[in-house]
Amino acid sequence: MKKIAFLLVTAIMVLALIGCGSAFNNNGDIDQNALVATAVKQTDDARLHSTEVAKALATEAPTATPEPTQIPATAEPTATVIIPTATPSEPCLSMLFVDDVTIPDNTWIAPGETFTKTWRVRNDGSCTWDSGYKVEFNYGAQMEAPASISLSKDVLPGDDVDITVELEAPADAGTYTGHYWLKSDTGIFFGPFYVQIFVPVPELADFDGETLEVSQNLLGSVDAAGNVINESAYAGDTAGDDRIQAFFSFDLTEIPTTATIEAAYLLIPSYSGEGAPFGQLGYMRVYSGAIFPLGAGDYTTGEFEDIEYQSEAELATSKMSTALNSEIQDSLATGKIELQFFFHQTQSNDDGIADHVEFSEVRLLIYYTP
Repeated sequence: MKKIAFLLVTAIMVLALIGCGSAFNNNGDIDQNALVATAVKQTDDARLHSTEVAKALATEAPTATPEPTQIPATAEPTATVIIPTATPSEPCLSMLFVDDVTIPDNTWIAPGETFTKTWRVRNDGSCTWDSGYKVEFNYGAQMEAPASISLSKDVLPGDDVDITVELEAPADAGTYTGHYWLKSDTGIFFGPFYVQIFVPVPELADFDGETLEVSQNLLGSVDAAGNVINESAYAGDTAGDDRIQAFFSFDLTEIPTTATIEAAYLLIPSYSGEGAPFGQLGYMRVYSGAIFPLGAGDYTTGEFEDIEYQSEAELATSKMSTALNSEIQDSLATGKIELQFFFHQTQSNDDGIADHVEFSEVRLLIYYTP
């Protein structure tokens, strides 16, 4: 800035010298008086122009912009994403079981007797069931049921419909369960439902005494290491090759202590299998003893009740023995009987694979006269 001002002042002085005329007289000699006067005037003019230039520069010079204040960076605010609550869409194919119109679970049906089973179900989906929809047998005891039947009428969403099949009880005693489901007109299966009956032995179908069908009130397991598992009953071995046994207790207090036991049957209506227990471990036997509460020492052999299961298929049948009858008769005094299930031939095959039966329910069906 100072350099620019100096150059401007110099330029103004030169112009002033030129503008003020010559410092020489007519004879060509320097006129001292004129020279002094010129110098004085130049000085005054220079001061004047210098002041004006300074003013001009001060006016035109841009105002210095102050350094911006550094504002610490702040994280950009996180946008709040509002996800709308999804309204679940109603499925096209959905069935709701409403009622067993006929033949409730575990109804007694005499061997070979025909019966009509009717379920009431509801169309719980958004699609209409028309004549292209079918009821199909899935698995279990078919009991002479047709493999497939068509719906007799259209069923609108929200409506109920009764589904009926004609069945025939098997000739052998035991608990039988048949599973069914619906099939849409496009071949999609949905909405399973089932029928479950009990077929008594023929000679007791018309028994005129009293009967008691009772499920276990306690169950559990004990393995060979003495570990107790309450509320779950396994017989076989585990993936760690631990041998394990199942235990059950039944309340007999509904039977008078003076009653006479005419017959007793062991039923297993609900179980599941893992691996191949019967193929790997042989057959499973039933024993009795004073067991509960369970402890490490209960992994022992009790009194054999002459009941054994040699295949998984036999679990769906009823089992009886005179030894079991006698044990129940003797147990009336204490009001309970306790049973133990385990694989007798091979308790573990040490293959690192679980082979066992898990029991959900075991029942005793007892015929007696008061």
